[in-house]
Amino acid sequence: HCCDIWNVIDLIINFSVVSWLSISFYQMVRFKSYGHLTLNDLWMEKTAQEVSSILAAIGLVASWLRLLYFSLRIPKVGPLVIGMLRMYKDVCYYVLLCCVLVFGFTTAFEISFGEIDPAYAGYPTALFSTIRLSLNNLEFHDNNIFLPFPMKLFGNALTI
Repeated sequence: HCCDIWNVIDLIINFSVVSWLSISFYQMVRFKSYGHLTLNDLWMEKTAQEVSSILAAIGLVASWLRLLYFSLRIPKVGPLVIGMLRMYKDVCYYVLLCCVLVFGFTTAFEISFGEIDPAYAGYPTALFSTIRLSLNNLEFHDNNIFLPFPMKLFGNALTI
């Protein structure tokens, strides 16, 4: 029962709304109790405000998804919602598969070309370079270093 998608959406809604309310309340109490704030305090307030805004946005999107649950009972809309959820499930599988492929190619490129090309020296830079290639960024340059195959072709092959 815990793995039902509607219960997960409810959990996301509840967590994001409670977190947003608690951060907003903490900011309000802290700002009123301290008359003077330093620059660091103002920076922390801005960061906390951004986090609470992100949590509120996640809660809002999850609330709209929860509205789909109630529209399942409408005879003409219910099958469309079921089809949309199946498509969403397929898109999630596709994104997961793309992430596995990108991380696998990142590891292979970092091991193979890490000492030759500075774009693949270290895993974070290799990951960034592989993501750029997988998004078919044709402006990527090879730094005039000979590699076993042109790296621009990798981006084209991965998008196909």
